[in-house]
Amino acid sequence: MGTNMIKPLFKVGDNVKIGNSEKIGTVNEVIIRNNSVGYRVTFDGTTKAIQEKFLSKIIDEEHEIIQSFYSDDIGDGDDFHLFQTWFRLKKPIEGNYYSYLASKTIFNPYQFKPLIKFVAPGSDGRLFIADEVGVGKTIETGIILIELLSRNRIDRKSPILIVCPHSLGPKWVKEMKQRFNLQFHLHDSKSLRNFFEYAKDGIIPDGMFWSIVSLPLLRNETHFKNLQVLNTSRETPLWSMVIIDESHHLRNASTLSYQIGCMLSNLTEMMVMLSATPLNLRDEDLFNQLNILNPSLFPDFQTFNAILSPVKSINRCRRLLVERSASVNSKILKEILEMKSGILGEAISNHPGVKKFEKRLLNGGLLNSEEIANFDRILGNLSPLDNSFTRTLKREALNHRVIREPINIPIKLTPEETKFHNGVIELSKKMYLERGGDPAALGFITNIPRRMASSCIPAMKEYLNWCIVNNSMLIDNSASEDDPDDDQGLNETSLTPDLRNCLIQLRSEAERIEGIDTKYDEFRKLIEKIQQTHVNPQIIVFSFFVRTLKYLQKRLAEDGYSVGLIYGDTPSYPDGNNQTRYQIMESFEKEEFEILLSSEVGGEGLDFQFCQTIINYDLPYNPMRIEQRIGRIDRFGQKGDKIFVASMYIQDSIDENIYSALYERINLVEESVGALEPILGTKLADLQNEIINGALSEEQLQRRIQEIEIAVEHAKLEMEKFEQNRIELMGEDKFAQIIQNLDSGTEFIQPIDALWLTKKCLHSWDKCDFNEIDESSGYITLSKQVVTQLEQYCRKPGSEGSFVELSRIMELNYPIEVVFNGTVAIQRNQAVFLPPCGFWIKFLLQELEKSEKIPRVFSISGESNNIGLSPGDYFVPFFEVMLEGFTTEITLSAVPVDVNNRTCVKCDYRTFSRLLAKNVLPSDHRVTSINPREAIETAQIDLESQIEIEMRELKDRNAYRIQSRINSIDKTTESRIIQLNSRIHEHYKKVISDGKEPSSKFIRLIESQKENVRKKREEFIQKIRNQDDLVMTLRLVAIASLRVNQ
Repeated sequence: MGTNMIKPLFKVGDNVKIGNSEKIGTVNEVIIRNNSVGYRVTFDGTTKAIQEKFLSKIIDEEHEIIQSFYSDDIGDGDDFHLFQTWFRLKKPIEGNYYSYLASKTIFNPYQFKPLIKFVAPGSDGRLFIADEVGVGKTIETGIILIELLSRNRIDRKSPILIVCPHSLGPKWVKEMKQRFNLQFHLHDSKSLRNFFEYAKDGIIPDGMFWSIVSLPLLRNETHFKNLQVLNTSRETPLWSMVIIDESHHLRNASTLSYQIGCMLSNLTEMMVMLSATPLNLRDEDLFNQLNILNPSLFPDFQTFNAILSPVKSINRCRRLLVERSASVNSKILKEILEMKSGILGEAISNHPGVKKFEKRLLNGGLLNSEEIANFDRILGNLSPLDNSFTRTLKREALNHRVIREPINIPIKLTPEETKFHNGVIELSKKMYLERGGDPAALGFITNIPRRMASSCIPAMKEYLNWCIVNNSMLIDNSASEDDPDDDQGLNETSLTPDLRNCLIQLRSEAERIEGIDTKYDEFRKLIEKIQQTHVNPQIIVFSFFVRTLKYLQKRLAEDGYSVGLIYGDTPSYPDGNNQTRYQIMESFEKEEFEILLSSEVGGEGLDFQFCQTIINYDLPYNPMRIEQRIGRIDRFGQKGDKIFVASMYIQDSIDENIYSALYERINLVEESVGALEPILGTKLADLQNEIINGALSEEQLQRRIQEIEIAVEHAKLEMEKFEQNRIELMGEDKFAQIIQNLDSGTEFIQPIDALWLTKKCLHSWDKCDFNEIDESSGYITLSKQVVTQLEQYCRKPGSEGSFVELSRIMELNYPIEVVFNGTVAIQRNQAVFLPPCGFWIKFLLQELEKSEKIPRVFSISGESNNIGLSPGDYFVPFFEVMLEGFTTEITLSAVPVDVNNRTCVKCDYRTFSRLLAKNVLPSDHRVTSINPREAIETAQIDLESQIEIEMRELKDRNAYRIQSRINSIDKTTESRIIQLNSRIHEHYKKVISDGKEPSSKFIRLIESQKENVRKKREEFIQKIRNQDDLVMTLRLVAIASLRVNQ
């Protein structure tokens, strides 16, 4: 075919749109070569050559819609439904949640609570999620990412970084891929080094846009320095979003982890921090994390504490509002007066909405419903914490409450075993004396061999062999910021000749009891009992010691049990030789073996809710770790009514004293005491160490236990106070109602909408078909032509990631079962999951747009009592309303114009649009006795008047937020200048004491840094003030002839 036979779709001067974006440009030149068509197109002042297949034409929508009204191209109720679906998918409409049922997760409305806060109009895109263990913070993060993708706030090439503990990296990769179809690269040291090398030049290597890195890897000296260089050299953020899991590891301001958090915060536009650790709202640890999260909002501890006071007053005002009594007016005025005296006083005093509220309260009388709603919205927008912090407890989110049942298994050793066990204790004392009797050495040196002997005597023998061969032993004096996951994370120390001889003698004692293992015998009986009496036979067995785990693996296999093992050296990613820890855990979930043996690597952040029993083969060194172990099975998705926690200990030993004091008297298991760690501090660990040291008499021990019991009760009360403060500070008593009603939100894109759209398209396309199974699934058949179009769609810019979702339906092996509901898809693994707002639906809408089959003019009807209009005929223009300021809000408004008197019916036009979406019926009637252009102009003027009121409220909200932000920036700048001046002062002080001259180079450097701080302040403030102006745009998107029946 010659080039003269190719007919370009566009000509010079045409306005075109690129790919799936909203970017509009103008064609400057048509390029025809090699049987293909391309164009030179100017976008935002830059001209690029683009192939025709990546472009689509921009048309005068209003003219096209009015012309359709004059023609016979009138849609019915189904067409109106199609228009509504198309519009809700094309634009991020305010109040719509596109991630609803869009992932392979069991729907829980409380998991949408962080999302609602994150995308709220007042959000800075920085959120601390402090949900209790087991609610599902990983899922909540995935929901936020899916929502941001659907709203076009990020795309697959927007850099995203997840930072987590080393053991959790593969879990994040798996969860994001399986549940959300999100592909993440897991960094090792080599790939992270390459990433930083490219990032210095502002380039993200292919395949690394969405990455996961462990916190310990970032603490590596080389990578830490690379992050420092990046932080000091970049003036703009590198990442679109940074997510920090288990962020309590960053709470100590003196650590590298905290510094890493601060640098990442500076290098990202948005941030999410996750931690189940419930910190006191006035705790400095919480402030340190919030300071990382949003340093401009929480610049210092004093400002942080000062912010809390007006927030409480704000939420007290909101509660008083709904009392509907004249007596509350004076109480609210008193609260407002108190707020004006605080750190936010200037911003609150100047807030027009607050002034209006005060004036209305001073006038006296009851407030009507509209006033209450309006003033409640104003108060809600005053809270700086409202969209920065969220916390949900299991008792709030989970209807299914699980009972914890502890099982204690005391082990009575034989005399021979007891002699060996006591010999280890004596060795520990000897080691302690050889260290000079230093009390600090006692916990480090004596505890490991004692714990190892209590854990497993045969494994202790293997350890003695290792010590003698390597002339070394393990000690627990690691200076790491993280607790070791097992004994392979401990340090080594050399043996003295005397200690070596003692170990050789102990090994001989161990050899004399070869074949005797009372503890394993009792363990075996326990397993048999559990598997005989429990419906779920799967068991997780925890031990700190790898030799114990390997010994148990060997013995259990010999006894005919199927066993899996994970510990610190189990690879996180494939090495070509061994199963990864996640492959092993997957096999356990699939019931390919009965018993999982695990060190502490299975104790943090991993999910085993399909299992009901854990056995502590040895008690954890830190008693608070017991809660982490239990939290693996006591979480969202646990179907059992009970979970069982068995703990084994040596009778008549230190371990029995520990178990009696902590597990029986203080109810460590049943009462979730481990969750109180931030309040109790090290009290439990200190008591355990005192028991180990043997420094307490029986009377002193009982007194200490009573003190701990009192401390635990105080901690429980403080925790309740924390939760109540949390509710007051976040206004979450009001928020609960929103959450409970989430699954009834009919304006969301539903699975049935996706199914309906699929059926409508495939039934109209040649050689395609759809057979419905139920309201969320069916069988599809696609023609070769449609498969080709799908393949082309997957290659278009903006469709990155689509092939993973769509590949299975392009295999030409039809019919193929598809499911549109993520919760249902979990149970239907053989089916292809097509999310309601996913790539398949976007492809369908694109094809409808290309064929110009999105209807814009309709003839519909409705019942008067359903849509709130009097019977009669109405001309209804639909407008896209966009308000741009501090944030951008998009809504769809419908303005009913009475055909008889040519006037608009006063109502909330946004709400009226939603009512029509839910309640319309088809109609043959068509309005002809009205001039559509005049009616559209009338409707537009009336809609603009209504929106002006909302714009004034938004402007008030903007002014308050801007002033609050400027106050915080000023505070941050002041604090930083003080720090820099302090460095100069310290420098002068030091050089004077050393008898030297001050360094002019150092002084210039600090003065330069001060100037940069002031310059950044001005830039930040100017950037914020640029968002002060509000811009409203209206765009006609559809017209309806509406007949309202009685």
